[in-house]
Amino acid sequence: MCIRDSACVYGDFNTTGDGKWHGTWVSFWAQASKVYSQRAQGDINIVLTGHQGHPAYRRDSFFSSVEMKNMRVSRIRNVSVSVLPQSVREPLFEHCGEGSLALLEEDLQSIGIPAGAISCANSPEELMVYMCTRDPTAEECRLR
Repeated sequence: MCIRDSACVYGDFNTTGDGKWHGTWVSFWAQASKVYSQRAQGDINIVLTGHQGHPAYRRDSFFSSVEMKNMRVSRIRNVSVSVLPQSVREPLFEHCGEGSLALLEEDLQSIGIPAGAISCANSPEELMVYMCTRDPTAEECRLR
């Protein structure tokens, strides 16, 4: 239902409290996420960002509730988590090993990913450079 453009939703995104995703749009992406995660193999990369009131990792997210539950763990060698700020001008909201990111590591281990196969990087340079394409005039993006 659309009350105004910014309030348009295409499904109720698990607001019924029954623990399931609802709506045509959501159903499509849930199925796509399931197939994608079932095909993941080798070294996988997870890129997360958070902000006030919205942790980087949430157990009710598509990643946790659909993708992680459908990974074929025996086909995954390593998991690299990268944590980014919302923009190059902002500090990180969460850091590796803390808050929801500690929970992510715990959940990955609970599905069978060994602790030694999980790594995490705060604001990795190669991704921060990419973020500069969104805001090339930021002080943080100046070449030194």
